[in-house]
Amino acid sequence: MKRSSLHESHEVHKRVRLRSSSSDDAFTNTDIPSDAEASIRFLTSQFPLDAFEQRLPPIIMKHQVYSLVEDKTEADRELMMLKDNGTIRLFKLGNVADEFAVCFTSDYISFIERTIKHGNPAVKIFITSVLPRCKDVSVSKTALLTEARLSEADISFLVNCGLLVVRDIGKAASWWFAIPGVGLFVRHLTKGRSAVLQMIKRAKHQELLQSELEARKLSVSKLGMDYHLRDILGAELVRSIDTTSGPLLRLMEEPKKKKKR
Repeated sequence: MKRSSLHESHEVHKRVRLRSSSSDDAFTNTDIPSDAEASIRFLTSQFPLDAFEQRLPPIIMKHQVYSLVEDKTEADRELMMLKDNGTIRLFKLGNVADEFAVCFTSDYISFIERTIKHGNPAVKIFITSVLPRCKDVSVSKTALLTEARLSEADISFLVNCGLLVVRDIGKAASWWFAIPGVGLFVRHLTKGRSAVLQMIKRAKHQELLQSELEARKLSVSKLGMDYHLRDILGAELVRSIDTTSGPLLRLMEEPKKKKKR
């Protein structure tokens, strides 16, 4: 697959918006994906499935959408709509408050059916009952036992499969929805992000042309340079500055820590 530059991704996004506003277009506005949905479709289409030997579904980070959709508030509104109507699933990653992965629900279900081949009926209940009913990032014990009619053994099985991760224990027990094997993705995301930021940090004035970064190889991550550039731009770890030579990425200054008295 030919590698798409960040510039090309903006062109794809722009064409989608132009299609929805054209009076001569054969499609109605309801046929055209929202800006957020179009961005997710583009980003997931670039996910290197073969590099991970199909061990993961196409995954993006929620903040990567912000690198394509200028209005962050509108992007969040559209993302919530896509979550609520079941088009996408959000997954909590790590302990950082706003670190969420995004996966199309159809891709998530296909991945589950392809990788979890146990005959346990809990998986089918998870797909046909739990996912349609519970569209948030976590699910309560009551919802699993009472509404989905799963047993304690079923829940343990789903945890062992990597579909659920313990969030709270006790009477108010709950679980995060999860992607089996997502730790592999997190390792490459973390290593790649760190490596790209170090490249910029070591440069003069802690800034580099985007084109120069795109031309570099990234050996520590299978996700690829473009994926990580969208990651650090969307997460606002760098600032993009227009220059005559193209976008210049400058490292954002870290907040100064207050001195203890």
